[in-house]
Amino acid sequence: MSERSWERGARVHVVGGPSAAIGLTGTVFRLGEERVRVGVRSDEGEIWWVEPRHLAPSDSPAPWSCSLCPPEKGDVVRWRDSDGARFGTVFWVGTSRGDDGARLGVIDPDGESWWLNAAWVEVVADGPIHEAPVRVAS
Repeated sequence: MSERSWERGARVHVVGGPSAAIGLTGTVFRLGEERVRVGVRSDEGEIWWVEPRHLAPSDSPAPWSCSLCPPEKGDVVRWRDSDGARFGTVFWVGTSRGDDGARLGVIDPDGESWWLNAAWVEVVADGPIHEAPVRVAS
């Protein structure tokens, strides 16, 4: 498949490149500059940057579609980043500027705000895991 044939939202299977990524299935979420690399979010929530030639189309459905059931304000969600699993409470839900569905504002237990695509998170509970922190100006 040529580099230019990949589009955001395409379901793909990694068939080459970094050995740890081979065999993963996921969704294309970003096309790198000049399409030298493609951002793929695996079904397990990991992010990989893969050369387009190392991808093959996948018929497997996404684990769930955020456009059908986005998290709501107050839901507790889990997502993964380079430091592992993170949790937080949704405080804002809006529309993504791209075609990624809903966009979320999430606050973690340390009071840090995160801006995430709904497709990147999993709802784990209804209701906050902590009270919203009070920010005091110095």
